Amino acid sequence: MFPDAILSRACSGLSLSAADTVWLLDIGHLCWVLLYVLATYLLGAIPTGYIVAKQAKGIDIREHGSGNPGATNVFRVVGKKEGLLTLLLDFLKGLLPVMLARVYVFPEAYWVHLLVAMAPSVGHSRSVFLNFKGGKSAITSLGIIFGLAPLGGLLLAIIAGTIIYVTRYVSVGSMIAALLTPLLLGWLGYPVPYIMLAAVCGLLVVVLHRPNIQRLLQGTENRIS
Repeated sequence: MFPDAILSRACSGLSLSAADTVWLLDIGHLCWVLLYVLATYLLGAIPTGYIVAKQAKGIDIREHGSGNPGATNVFRVVGKKEGLLTLLLDFLKGLLPVMLARVYVFPEAYWVHLLVAMAPSVGHSRSVFLNFKGGKSAITSLGIIFGLAPLGGLLLAIIAGTIIYVTRYVSVGSMIAALLTPLLLGWLGYPVPYIMLAAVCGLLVVVLHRPNIQRLLQGTENRIS
C-alpha cells in the first residue's frame, strides 16, 4: 500500500491547482508570469561577487583564486566581510522573489512557483552580465528553498553547515545538501512541483561543482580555515 500511496500522491500533485490554471492557461495572465520570471532571472544574474570584489579591491574576482565569482572565492581572496556580504546578497537573490511569488503574487500556484524559482538559480550560474557564466548556485538555491519551503530550507542549512564544519569543505556540504533537498521536501510533504524543482536545482549544483569534485579526488580542494 505504501508505494501505491506515494504513486497516488505524485499523480495528484502533477495536476494544476486552480490558481495555476488561472495563471498558466490564460494568455494575459501567462504574460505576467513570464515577465515576473524574466525579472527574477535578471535579479539572479546580478554578479554580486564580481561587484563586491570590484568595489572592495578593484579586482576582477574571476582572475583570482578559483576564478569563481561566488561567495567562497570572495571570502578567500578579498576578505571575510566581503565574502559574507556576497553570501547574504546571493541568498537574498533566491529568497525574495520566490517568497514574494509564493505568498503575495501567485499564491497556491505551485507550477508557477516552480517556473519562478528556477530563474534566479539559472541567472546566478548563467549570468547575462558575465557572458552567461557565473557562480555555482548553492547559496542562491538555498535561498530559493527557504522562499518555497522555510522548514526545509532551515533543515538544509543546518545539514550543510554541520557537514562544512566537520569536513572544512564548502563544496562537500553544498553538494550533499543539494542532493538531499528533494528527499527532504518529499518527506516533509511539500507539493510535487517543489520536489521536482529541488531535484533540478540539486543536480545543477552538483554539475557546477565538477571542478571541485575533481580537486577532491586529487586531494587538492581548498579547506576553509
